Amino acid sequence: MHKNRAFLKNSNQNKIDISRSKQKRGIAPPIQKPCDPQDKKISLVSPGTWKTISAISLESAIRNRKSRRVYTEKSISLENLSFLLWATQGMRKTKSKHNNFRTVPSAGCRHAIETYIAAFRVEGIEKGIYRYLPMSHELVEVAKYNNLETLINRSTLNQIFCTRGALTFIWTTIPERMEWQYAEASYKAIALDTGHICQNLYLACEAIGAGACALASYDQELIDNVIGLSGDEEFTIYLASVGYTYHSSEVKTLNLKEIPAEKRWDMLLAHISLLVSEITGGKNMTMNTTQALDLNQGFYDMGINDNLCIKFYKSLKKSLDCQFPFTILFKYPTVKQLSIYLAKEIFKDLDGFEKIQALIPHKNNSSIEKDVEQLSEMEAEDALLNELEYLDSVDDQNPEFNFSVAH
Repeated sequence: MHKNRAFLKNSNQNKIDISRSKQKRGIAPPIQKPCDPQDKKISLVSPGTWKTISAISLESAIRNRKSRRVYTEKSISLENLSFLLWATQGMRKTKSKHNNFRTVPSAGCRHAIETYIAAFRVEGIEKGIYRYLPMSHELVEVAKYNNLETLINRSTLNQIFCTRGALTFIWTTIPERMEWQYAEASYKAIALDTGHICQNLYLACEAIGAGACALASYDQELIDNVIGLSGDEEFTIYLASVGYTYHSSEVKTLNLKEIPAEKRWDMLLAHISLLVSEITGGKNMTMNTTQALDLNQGFYDMGINDNLCIKFYKSLKKSLDCQFPFTILFKYPTVKQLSIYLAKEIFKDLDGFEKIQALIPHKNNSSIEKDVEQLSEMEAEDALLNELEYLDSVDDQNPEFNFSVAH
């Protein structure tokens, strides 16, 4: 057996001498990280006083739960944020400052996790890093950055969906809390506890009509530095983006004319990515280092077969309220190529796409100007290959052309 798999097993339990843990030698460390009394604190909406939290059955929440990476620009209310924080780390019963019961289970009630948020669009709260204080149900301000989105993007290895939502949860661990009781057995318990917390976040998001996406791939040193941690006694262990999502009723149409010019390209990419995900049932998503939709992957490779291709074509035309030949999906068989075509040919009169059009100058007498239906099978194949080679060459020559949209 691979040596690292032993971490997942309980075989070592009998080898760990719990009697040597710090629990036998003194008082437990505080269950909540202390803060300076002078630090700015923000009161949250108290549990039981929610006015906007929708009633939803547990069955519905579990059935609908999935990772959601495409978000609207809607801000989250302070009440909804209060609910999410309470649902993931809120208090149920306080025994002492060293022991309490929360809305999530924890080995020995040790709760070795701290909750931070990177707030991008939270009503009543300035953009910045905050930490949740479960014992008083408050937020404490940690840091403010003018370039917060850039820092979080870099910290999450450019997984840009993390900053497209309203906020990102950042969970850290203070191992000493768990070590005090469980010594070397602490580390598996900490990992399990973090999973409990994130699952509650997913389910709670369903109750407010939002979505979440867990994230375990990040730059350890950078994210720790952003929230001001040493990386030794406390360090980041898990993240999750949160934002309001496009429901099926909302994605039926995308009126690019009503969207600010500087956001049209991103919205077009996100819209097509969302349609692809809905058509394929999420089969195109992979938990790779970017946790994003591969914009260069062919539709067929994503699982869009002949029948789904027709459905995708109809949904695309209806949602964008435009007309283009069905054969375009074969001429431009990836999200990136199709988006470029639409920006360059269908929406060329709209502001915001000039940069895209400039990157791909129109080719006179190009093979794509001739309808594929008028070509022989061999001619059509050659035309498609030539066009793809052309697009790839533009990709290589223009670094700005390497777009990424999370999904």
